[in-house]
Amino acid sequence: MDENLIKRIGDEYLQADHKDGETFLHTDYNEFLSIFKTSINEGMETTKEQLKSLDGIEEFGEKPINFETEEYGKVDSYGIAFTPLFLCIGLWVGALMAYVVLYYDHDERFGILGITSKNKILQNCVQVLMFKPDSLGLKPLFENEDFAIFNKPSKMLIHPKGAFAHHSLMDEIRALYGREASLAHRIDKETSGLVLVGKHKNSIAKLGEIFIKGAVKKEYLAVVRGDLKAYNFALSLPLATQPKGGDLCVRSRYLGEPNTESLKFKEAQTTFETLGVVTRGSHYTLIKVLPKTGRTHQIRVHLYALGIPILGDPLYGAKDTHSREYLDCEFITQESAHPLSDSKRIEYFGASRLMLHAYRLQFCYDNQWYAFVSSENFAI
Repeated sequence: MDENLIKRIGDEYLQADHKDGETFLHTDYNEFLSIFKTSINEGMETTKEQLKSLDGIEEFGEKPINFETEEYGKVDSYGIAFTPLFLCIGLWVGALMAYVVLYYDHDERFGILGITSKNKILQNCVQVLMFKPDSLGLKPLFENEDFAIFNKPSKMLIHPKGAFAHHSLMDEIRALYGREASLAHRIDKETSGLVLVGKHKNSIAKLGEIFIKGAVKKEYLAVVRGDLKAYNFALSLPLATQPKGGDLCVRSRYLGEPNTESLKFKEAQTTFETLGVVTRGSHYTLIKVLPKTGRTHQIRVHLYALGIPILGDPLYGAKDTHSREYLDCEFITQESAHPLSDSKRIEYFGASRLMLHAYRLQFCYDNQWYAFVSSENFAI
């Protein structure tokens, strides 16, 4: 719109007058509207000429602009006077609602916001725990510039668990390679065997992608109770984890168990191969296990569901009272920890350790094939 025209509209046609608390707007309305229409149409013609060179908009501005007008009148001064009051009330109510939503500790309210016990807003004084690696001198079986292979002992945590101060494999990893190094996958605390570790972010991302695609072949050895006659067999049985806080909630459950209707099950597949029978007072069977999926405690639960639990398992195939004692001894703060003795493990679970060992790991990394085998003596 022409600047002189704007100035003329402002100077000659718009005047404000205040009388008795009311505001009036005076102008020659018809003349103002005529000038305004002319200005808009001139602007439209100019814009139309400039845009004609563009495809698909030749019809831009072909239709005239129609204006609907209404009579102007008085402006209520009471609305203007009370606006700040209403604004203050609105801000106060909004602040109160925000306070209730953010700080009122109620499970349903936090559930609406997606807030859980792990990410609630911290208040008052909090203690921040920093991870400081405490190495026991465990060395990798193999390493290059991108990754390393460790042989994790049984009864060693794979990583710190909550606020517990137990030693874990992450202590060894961070002590050797620094804070950027991390696990490419996990195995249970009670399970021994090969664990793949990325040394830096790039290799960790690459290794993680390999595992996601299922391109890593993992093989385990297990000693189960009983004389297993079958040679090769497979099991597809969905598994689910339990909500935290319940009795023996660390146990995974399989589809078909009692009182599991509310759990969310995921497909789990495992293949087995019988290697031989061991007789030591009782009959045990040595088997090779190839998990096709990676659910929590998958091998242990599948063998338990088949009626052949792994020897030495403190959770599956054990009495509930013994499992509770094991959990109380193993998963408490280090200052008062008294791990279950080997003699009690043998009494309760049949062996001093879980007889499950991750003995083979194969994968392709940067177009090179790697195959690792643990030579650890896996004996009862």
